[in-house]
Amino acid sequence: MTNFLLILIVGVLAIIPVYLLEKSFRQWRLTHRKPVYENSAILFAYFTTGNDLVSSGRRKLSVKGGAICTDIITKQRKERPKEEVYEISAPAGKKLLLVELPFHSKLHLLAVGKGAELDKLSPIVDGSSMQTATLEGDFDKYFSIYIDRGQDTQLRYVFDPAAMKYVIDFCRKYHWEIVNDSIYFASDKELPNDDVIVEFIEQIRPALETN
Repeated sequence: MTNFLLILIVGVLAIIPVYLLEKSFRQWRLTHRKPVYENSAILFAYFTTGNDLVSSGRRKLSVKGGAICTDIITKQRKERPKEEVYEISAPAGKKLLLVELPFHSKLHLLAVGKGAELDKLSPIVDGSSMQTATLEGDFDKYFSIYIDRGQDTQLRYVFDPAAMKYVIDFCRKYHWEIVNDSIYFASDKELPNDDVIVEFIEQIRPALETN
């Protein structure tokens, strides 16, 4: 019996420091935002945190090589994991459009529309691989631009004056992001129609495929 009590006391004493360390780590995580790593889709992370995503259908676009659009809407989870409490997330009912491209982009670009009604996002946190960027003309009046570090030259190749004018005219109501072989559009209300998406792809495709 004495040996049993001794083992029990030693076990409890061993568990207490582990419990306190884990509790301290959880508290630290609640006060620190996750870093944004290279080639991670910021908009997708924003929409999925604390939410389930419900697809309202997939469709093909008339672009060379084909492209697939998926309409997505956020649905609040009944139970939200504790580790997500400190993250900023999209409220339920917000809309996300995923466009799967027939080519790969080396450029990772997030454009936060200043006229969009969604929360103003910023991926610039400790440990982030992204940096702010600027483009010529009036582009910065309508979008806050973020790119992976060292991609300034690629950004200027992709957005020539014609492409910038089109994007300002038709995409300033949205947040949008180009990463890998996908484009994401996010909106509080309506999303861009297929004609706008197709023209957007055609405007930027030549530069994305060669850089």
